[in-house]
Amino acid sequence: MDENLTDLIRHSQEHVDNLAYTYTILNMDRNHCLRCIYIKPVESITVCTLEEERKLRTINAFLSFWVRESLQDYQMEQSIFNFLIKWMKETWQFNELAFATNYFVPQQISLFEKNGLYLWMKLSYPNRYQTLWKLPP
Repeated sequence: MDENLTDLIRHSQEHVDNLAYTYTILNMDRNHCLRCIYIKPVESITVCTLEEERKLRTINAFLSFWVRESLQDYQMEQSIFNFLIKWMKETWQFNELAFATNYFVPQQISLFEKNGLYLWMKLSYPNRYQTLWKLPP
């Protein structure tokens, strides 16, 4: 509980400071977190090679999201993904989108591949976001 509260305070402050954004998808009663969406600046990837850093500078931000394991469903994740693409292009006006995941989330990798994303970068250092995926130009 304390760790969750610490995370919430940090994410809230990031939002206030216009550094990063975290959005929670709640159930209909608004009393259970089902999913989270994160929009983070590439500068938050602090451990990388100089070549990776140069490549990362070509985008403004990356997105990641998770779905509670007990609720993982391809159709639901597909709906979230479709919403994110539209929302990022129309509301945020991001032309270059990168989605982050790691090797331990094969269902997201499958989702990205099925939607035509390509593996843009594998970070060489251990990192929470080990792979970045992009839509074709």
